[in-house]
Amino acid sequence: MLLPRATVSYLGRITSTMVIAVTLPSILHLVVADDVVCPDSCWCDSVDAKSVAVCWDHNLTTVPKYFDRKTEEIILMFCNITTINNYVFHGLANVSIMLLQYNDIREVHEQAFDGLYNLIFLDLSHNKIAIVPPKVIQNNEKLNFLYLNHNEISILGPFLISTSLSVLDLSFCKITFLPHDAFTGTPNIIKLNINNNYITEFEKHAFRGLRKLEILSSGNNLIQHLDSNLFLDLGELKYVDISNNSISTLAPSLFENNRKVRYLFLKNNSLSILHSRPILISESLSHLDISFCNITNIPTQAFIHLTNLTSLRMNGNQLSVLDAKTMQPLKKLQVVLFGPNSNCSESSLQNIFEYFQQKSITYYAPPLCNKNAAITNPMLFYSYSSTTTLSSQILQPNISNTSFYGTHAPPFSNSSRIKAFVHVMHEHTILMLVISCLLQVCR
Repeated sequence: MLLPRATVSYLGRITSTMVIAVTLPSILHLVVADDVVCPDSCWCDSVDAKSVAVCWDHNLTTVPKYFDRKTEEIILMFCNITTINNYVFHGLANVSIMLLQYNDIREVHEQAFDGLYNLIFLDLSHNKIAIVPPKVIQNNEKLNFLYLNHNEISILGPFLISTSLSVLDLSFCKITFLPHDAFTGTPNIIKLNINNNYITEFEKHAFRGLRKLEILSSGNNLIQHLDSNLFLDLGELKYVDISNNSISTLAPSLFENNRKVRYLFLKNNSLSILHSRPILISESLSHLDISFCNITNIPTQAFIHLTNLTSLRMNGNQLSVLDAKTMQPLKKLQVVLFGPNSNCSESSLQNIFEYFQQKSITYYAPPLCNKNAAITNPMLFYSYSSTTTLSSQILQPNISNTSFYGTHAPPFSNSSRIKAFVHVMHEHTILMLVISCLLQVCR
């Protein structure tokens, strides 16, 4: 249905304690088009010269019919749709963005998205999908972004077939296992997010074929072991997050062949560093996080093959001694985070602090570890460098994850206003329900 002109500018109020005034043109800059074909229970209009259809009706149990063929973006959210049938979007060749999250989708048929030849961004998150047909996006040859997070997905073999897909989000999907060749059908993935699942094991060749993968996020799982050849084929890998797992040992050669890897996060594991071998071998690694890993001793051989390391986080470990010889191979080291749970006295680690001062290395340590420290704020660095050589990101007093987690997915749309609208729908459900009722979408 078309949005009535009389409701284009309307003020909505929500309770006496939370008053939110919204003028719709300020969000969407609407231009009502009289010739747009629009399904019942939907609102269709032009946003930044793009034809957009918004369907938000809890009474909708199937995908609406009769979308205008000129439609470029479909937002179909907060409905009770359970199945996406074959060819349900057929004929909508202009659609580039489709948002289907926050429904009750349990089944997606293999040819559900056939005919969407220009689809770039597809969001199926926050549903109840368990099985994804491997060929479901095979014919969407321009699809770059697929979000399946917050579903109940099982991966039993090769997961999907798509040569265009570059970003895949499978976080919060209750995945327990990644088999051999899980992603061989999607060889051009650049960013893979499998955070916050129940994964206990990666089979040896789970990531085989991902030759363009740059960002792998697999934190907050139950991983206990990483095969020494797990990342062998990932020549473009730059960023790896394996934090918050149950890993106890690492093969030193784990990243030896990944010549571009720069960021590695191992926070909150239970690492044991053996005396007879280095922790890792990598000529490219520049940022390493081994904080809160129950490490009590770091042998002198630990960092001999990490010569390009510039920042090291090892706070939260119960270290009672750290030999300066351990740090000597780190010729390019600029910053060390050390504490606040380090078990040290004023004298037991004094040699290493003197070494940091001599090398003009900026370090953070609790006041107990430094008799000269006058600053008691536990979130401040103690620096003895005469000149600041680090980037402002690393030297922020409040050390945020942005200095380590600085890679973000590209924007899914050039339309800033439609992104603002989607954000409102995510974060202000009550407000949007009121707006929907004002638009006569609620029934």
